[in-house]
Amino acid sequence: MAALIDLQERLKEYVPFRLTADLSRLSDNERQLVPLLQEAAAAMETPFWIQNYGDPDPLLAAIKDADLRRYVQENYGPWDKLHRDEPILAGVGRKPPGANFYPADITREEFETAAAENPELKSPFTMVRRDNQDNLRAIPYHQYFQEHVQIAAEKLRQAAELAELPSLKRFLALRAEALLTDNYRASDMAWMEMRDNALDLLIGPMEIEDRLFGIKTAYAATILIKERESGPKLGQYIELLPRFQENLLVPAAYKQERPGLDSDLQVYEALHFAGLDAVDKPQGVAWPDDEEVQLRKGMRSLLLKNMIQVKFETLMLPIADLFITGEQRPSVRQEAHFNFVMFHELAHGLGPKHTSDGQRTVQEALGNLGHAIEEGKADLLSLFIANQLSHWGELSEADLRAIYVSSLVSLLDNSEGRQAIMRLNYFKEKGAYARDSGTGTYRVNMEQLPAAIESLAEKLLRFQGDGDYEGAAEFLERYGRPDEALQDDIRRMNTASLPVALLLER
Repeated sequence: MAALIDLQERLKEYVPFRLTADLSRLSDNERQLVPLLQEAAAAMETPFWIQNYGDPDPLLAAIKDADLRRYVQENYGPWDKLHRDEPILAGVGRKPPGANFYPADITREEFETAAAENPELKSPFTMVRRDNQDNLRAIPYHQYFQEHVQIAAEKLRQAAELAELPSLKRFLALRAEALLTDNYRASDMAWMEMRDNALDLLIGPMEIEDRLFGIKTAYAATILIKERESGPKLGQYIELLPRFQENLLVPAAYKQERPGLDSDLQVYEALHFAGLDAVDKPQGVAWPDDEEVQLRKGMRSLLLKNMIQVKFETLMLPIADLFITGEQRPSVRQEAHFNFVMFHELAHGLGPKHTSDGQRTVQEALGNLGHAIEEGKADLLSLFIANQLSHWGELSEADLRAIYVSSLVSLLDNSEGRQAIMRLNYFKEKGAYARDSGTGTYRVNMEQLPAAIESLAEKLLRFQGDGDYEGAAEFLERYGRPDEALQDDIRRMNTASLPVALLLER
């Protein structure tokens, strides 16, 4: 199959890297578990391929060029994730918004009509297919991907039998069962209760990757090693979560739900990625997504120290050198980026989980817009948390400035993403960011930014609390398109061959 892209130019956008982690942090018993967890994680690869595209084997066999085949493998399909899913190969067409979770020709009216009679079509854990009469039917993940989840479950059971820590043993056994039934709440609760383990695991269908209806979850896995010495220093932020929630600048109805009291915040090194996580290569994770678990127990926020470091050094610093005005460039610091990521993950636990009328979850109400609004909210509330800490004397003015400026670099690094464009445009409109048309450099206006943070955060929280799909859609349409200056800046990044993503060496 022939390439539609200039492959060598696209490859310049990536920095190759290898995941490394300090196994000496693990006990002898935990080190014995690692190969079993890696085999379980590997079983998530083909299910994600199928969810994203379809059977990978015929596609990869048809690509003779090794570099092109590797590029398609990196994207888990023939669409370029860095370039709004444009086709990589001739003859494949645009990526369906519903990926391969649904028939490519499905319509919203058809789906809603069928789902009224068969609610399982709206389950996060079903594939939607047509039967012989062309009717839509829901096939549970554990049946559709039976071969793969059975392998993963067997490896997790073997690991559970071998594990010495009771909490880890219990989680692994429950997660194995969950993969075979698609009933994940018990294993999510067990995962929330783990505290003493150095070895940790996220596995299964987790993040929503459905851009059509915002329902279906994608298979992924991440293996992690805890950095124990950092945990006690970060506990203060967990204790402040209820105070952050109370201080959100929205009416009481939008903050009546309280963050769970068993939340946790820890630093980790990522040891292994699979499935969607191998594409996204996260710097942090806030989990579980189950709103009921969040309200009863809270969330665990995981900061992936090695990923934060490599992304800062290889992706953010070159952007800062090109785009941040001279006097603010020294404020771009790795510690500030770490704090921004940390507050972002904590912020996922703030705000409404259900609409104010109590009838729906926020995700159900906002559907395919839910991801962009939630990620935008977390970015805004990350800066809100920094502001609050500054007001309370817990963060210096210099550290606050560093978080502001470093977060701007993070936005520019993601400047083809809808929620990043939304915030850049809104902040420029409010005078919080200024761009010098002569030099093409940006500065943060320290006096204007706090008010812009508050006003945009309020809008996004209201969209969530009201379940206002139409309002969110109108707002994203207005602010979610790059203006001419941003289009010029994206072209400047391309001309300068700045790397914008990491290529995981396997």
